[in-house]
Amino acid sequence: MDCLSIGFWRSKRQKRISKLESEPKVLPKQTQEPSQKTSTPLRPFIRRSLASCQELIPIAQHQLLLSAPKEAYTLVEDASTPKPSNDREVVIQIQTIGLNPIDWKGPAYNFGLPSLPCVLGRDYVGIVLQGSEDSSRIRPGDIVLGTSTDYRDYRKAAFQQFAIAKDYNLCRLPESVHVERMAAVGVAFVTAAITLGVCLGLRFRDGPDLYALVRSIDKESLPEDIRDECRKGVSDTERLQAGDWLAIWGAGSTIGFFALQIAKLSGVRVACVADAVKRGSQLVDAGADVLVHRAHTDEAKDILRTIGGGNLRFGIDTVGKESAALLQETLRSKDDRKAHIAGLTGLPKSAPVHLVQHKVPIKLFHEQVRVGEAIMVWMEELFSAGKLALPEVDIHPVTGLGAVNGALNRLKTGELAGQRIIVRISDDSEAVSANPLSKSGPE
Repeated sequence: MDCLSIGFWRSKRQKRISKLESEPKVLPKQTQEPSQKTSTPLRPFIRRSLASCQELIPIAQHQLLLSAPKEAYTLVEDASTPKPSNDREVVIQIQTIGLNPIDWKGPAYNFGLPSLPCVLGRDYVGIVLQGSEDSSRIRPGDIVLGTSTDYRDYRKAAFQQFAIAKDYNLCRLPESVHVERMAAVGVAFVTAAITLGVCLGLRFRDGPDLYALVRSIDKESLPEDIRDECRKGVSDTERLQAGDWLAIWGAGSTIGFFALQIAKLSGVRVACVADAVKRGSQLVDAGADVLVHRAHTDEAKDILRTIGGGNLRFGIDTVGKESAALLQETLRSKDDRKAHIAGLTGLPKSAPVHLVQHKVPIKLFHEQVRVGEAIMVWMEELFSAGKLALPEVDIHPVTGLGAVNGALNRLKTGELAGQRIIVRISDDSEAVSANPLSKSGPE
């Protein structure tokens, strides 16, 4: 019987799918080993030699401005270059931008726009020009991944040539990674880590215990709108742990892909619901224990209900309210512990008494120094040790900030089936005005 006709495969990492109609390209070998031992030596981070970095920061810059909902971004060529406001902030020259669905959905549906005109963009890779006086980890010349979850502070947005970032929200890039592809990683990894570590309580193997860390923070210093999620979302006896089953509906998304890998690193068994034709091979290579083709929703629910002998207590949905409702129906517990679902793009209005709904408290990342830094340091370690695979991305053929509108249109049409798009803003020869970069030795 053809695999697709039953809608799922039970898979081991080593098993390849041979009956897919089309198969994504195989990732480079060094990125395919999410289960390497922790003794794997860390690779050096990338640093460039820069002379008099602060003198390279211009007064004006290019910036993409959104003036009104449902409009395209406008390129402004004389915008002010943002400046640090405290000792934890650094200046970054952006080289590559990673486009997220929110970058077109926000303007199209008028959400996530606190005031207008505004500057948006969440993910980027760039070079540190002005470092933080309080950080020995981030220094001028570092090539870093930036993750802008603080969308109210336009200085931190990605759609400009220069941005401000907190040093604890930056990840240095090891020499082993594909630098441009890393521009698609930040928001997805951070969201997956907080969802698993805070909402579902997973203790990461060889990583931070975000559950305990968040509960050690003074209650009054947590924003009121996320306080209950951080302190009461899941009890200690109900936490996700090694050996438990987790279902990810929308595992083919970039967030789902990282949630799968992070969960597998900590011994969790994972059932993935995704487009098996386009994403199946990559998900199996990343460790999916069960793969369910998303097109057959009734069969998908039936399969999930059998997992763990009918004891599937944890679920993550990355798609929307409708799929979250489907996933919610499959979650149950054989004892008095509750089931838990985290909805990243919406949840049903109600939930059965045996289930707890979770909204991801993403602002923990930029508002709590210890949380943000713990996640970024761990990300550095995982990529340095070669324990995470990068998602497939599309490199947009046109470069510069002016190319972002066209790239977002491609993302909006769905022609890339969930892939992130990368837009080059500058390259090494242009990255610091007329001062070419030269690679220094390992630090």
